Amino acid sequence: MGSRFQVYAGPYLRCLNPTVSASKHVRTCPNAHCELHGPWADHHRHFCGNCGTQFSLVPVPTKQQTVDSWSLYDTLKERLRPANTEYLEPGIDLWALNKTSDFGRNLYLSDDTGEHPVNPDRELAVFKAGYSQEIAAVVAAYGRDNVTVLWGLIGEYR
Repeated sequence: MGSRFQVYAGPYLRCLNPTVSASKHVRTCPNAHCELHGPWADHHRHFCGNCGTQFSLVPVPTKQQTVDSWSLYDTLKERLRPANTEYLEPGIDLWALNKTSDFGRNLYLSDDTGEHPVNPDRELAVFKAGYSQEIAAVVAAYGRDNVTVLWGLIGEYR
């Protein structure tokens, strides 16, 4: 499966999604003084090869995003999609239309030639009216102060 570069042109949501401290449980050596204590232990064994203590589930500190975008994607019934933000600054999620319509178009630079007239004000108004439930769900997940409705271009590999 290959990927190709595309440019999305249309309305989208820009969301601040900061990381927070969390913990997850990993199967590891529970002896805090052992050098194999932590997420880097050999999880295929039952006992620690260093101190002999039986492995157990131990909370390990980690960082995670405040909002899980893929869970939200299911909630939105796939009408909006998270853009591939792997190359953006951390903590930013972009939500674009998941289907091509009379606005919110995907331009594949290799084969989309010609004129593409746009009316950003009209497209934003149609987006806000036609996707109000989805926008409300995104605002509920990220918080009102963390969501901005914009019109622009998103370059991404898909």
